[in-house]
Amino acid sequence: MLIKKTIILVFVVIALITTNRVEAWFHIPTQAIKSQPTELERFLSHMAWRESKNTSRIVNQFGMMGKYQFSPSTVRGLGFNVSQSQFLRDSDLQDSVMVAYMRSNKKDLIKIINRYDGRVHKGVKITEAGMLAAAHLGGSNSVVAWFNDDSYSGRADANGTSIRNYMSEFSKYKLEL
Repeated sequence: MLIKKTIILVFVVIALITTNRVEAWFHIPTQAIKSQPTELERFLSHMAWRESKNTSRIVNQFGMMGKYQFSPSTVRGLGFNVSQSQFLRDSDLQDSVMVAYMRSNKKDLIKIINRYDGRVHKGVKITEAGMLAAAHLGGSNSVVAWFNDDSYSGRADANGTSIRNYMSEFSKYKLEL
């Protein structure tokens, strides 16, 4: 009798598993638990939303393209030899370009990062992530100028967003590049 009950139980469990009802009966998740996004992934997601509402196939009136709004010359300058249509079709490529750009800007800004990271300057909490966001908006030279010239308020884009805005808005991330 015990063997018969065990066999029936096994068939019931198999039926539940194959119909995705095991979770309801036994409170066992049937899908793998997804890991939390990394700080870099969160930063990239925030930046893509801020730049284009995360629209990878967009080109604005100034020719800036993709979810991070890159100029074609920046993409080429980073060593990515792709057409505009290839770039716009490939969201992962756009992420790779963004990370490469951040690494390039970090090299340009390393002295400023080491000097100011964790401090408050011109009323803004300074972090590496904030500086890299500001460099994405206005270039690393504009970020250096913002730190070195007290009268320089910082470059702004066509929408009026300044490097100061980005430095503050993206300061919460702890990046490891």
